[in-house]
Amino acid sequence: RTVQDMSAEFDSMHSEYKQLEMDMGNEVKASFRRKHVSRMREIKVGIKRLDKLMSSLSNLQTALKLMINEVHTIGGVVLALGGSSLRPQNVYVLEFPCRIDVSNVGDDFARNKAAESLSRKAIRTLISKDAGSVTYPGSY
Repeated sequence: RTVQDMSAEFDSMHSEYKQLEMDMGNEVKASFRRKHVSRMREIKVGIKRLDKLMSSLSNLQTALKLMINEVHTIGGVVLALGGSSLRPQNVYVLEFPCRIDVSNVGDDFARNKAAESLSRKAIRTLISKDAGSVTYPGSY
């Protein structure tokens, strides 16, 4: 899955939830309402989960942009994922075979593109290693 796929899924969940809300107002049968309430609950949980993920991805891109502005040569990135940075659940080391040199880049557009490229690599690596595929009780 790519970030674009997750964004599309997030948008479709929102639209499906709104459609179910409208359908609920028109229907009086109890069995229909129970089925819709159950589906709405599932969608709401999925929306919360994806909302957290999308927020985290945005934070990752922002952090990488800041890092690129401060550090001009990047050889790798360490991502510590979990509830606390003191006791992370997963630690990923992303090393780049050729060091990325952004010291001679003067404009923000190029720096933003470099940050987006880095974050895409990080996200692809995390997804390929099944990061975030495990849910824990109380994590919603």
